[in-house]
Amino acid sequence: MSDWDPVVKEWLVDTGYCCAGGIANVSAEDGVVFAAAADDDDGWSKLYKDDHEEDTIGEDGNACGKVSINEASTIKAAVDDGSAPNGVWIGGQKYKVVRPEKGFEYNDCTFDITMCARSKGGAHLIKTPNGSIVIALYDEEKEQDKGNSRTSALAFAEYLHQSGY
Repeated sequence: MSDWDPVVKEWLVDTGYCCAGGIANVSAEDGVVFAAAADDDDGWSKLYKDDHEEDTIGEDGNACGKVSINEASTIKAAVDDGSAPNGVWIGGQKYKVVRPEKGFEYNDCTFDITMCARSKGGAHLIKTPNGSIVIALYDEEKEQDKGNSRTSALAFAEYLHQSGY
């Protein structure tokens, strides 16, 4: 458990708008998650899975073969490049990049935001100017939506930025 886990829980999960959340570091750790929390107290399984292989599907819908997935590198690619060719992988679950926004203004801060989606839920990846990445997951089956989860994630990103992270 990280010292940051309770902070993530307070800012993201306890709002009721996010089912899980975490913090990754893009500068020093290349997207590696270092804090995690979830509504079922199993944050690390929701936010992190060791490198694994997954089947890839071609444009024609047929399997193309296996690809090795490093979740940290997919998170980093999504926030840095606004795309992740094999999807963004968080906790063994695949998300599709649907809307990258560079230079998003929120209060007195500027963030790079990547919105990701999957069936009945999604994720917000928010990169602070200091190199932290807020990861906020929402689950529509728990009556959570992308708007409220995004607002919670932005508030947390602002807090991290103002605290030097």
